[in-house]
Amino acid sequence: MIGRQYLDLTGRDRHQDVLYSRGRVVDIEIEAAPEEFEIDGDEFGTVVSARFRVDPASLIVRVAG
Repeated sequence: MIGRQYLDLTGRDRHQDVLYSRGRVVDIEIEAAPEEFEIDGDEFGTVVSARFRVDPASLIVRVAG
C-alpha cells in the first residue's frame, strides 16, 4: 500500500510514500552519500548499507485478559 495519509504535530495533513513488504531479511544499500543511522532514538553514526533480520517468535506480547 503506497501513499497513506498522516497528520503532523500541527494537525495538518501530510502525505508519505509507505511501502509495505514481507520477508525475514531486508538489505538496504544507499547509493548517494552515507546516511545517519539510529535505532530507537540512539545514534549509531553513518551507514552506506544495512541488513535487518527478523527472528521468528522473538517477540512475545502478552495482554491482560
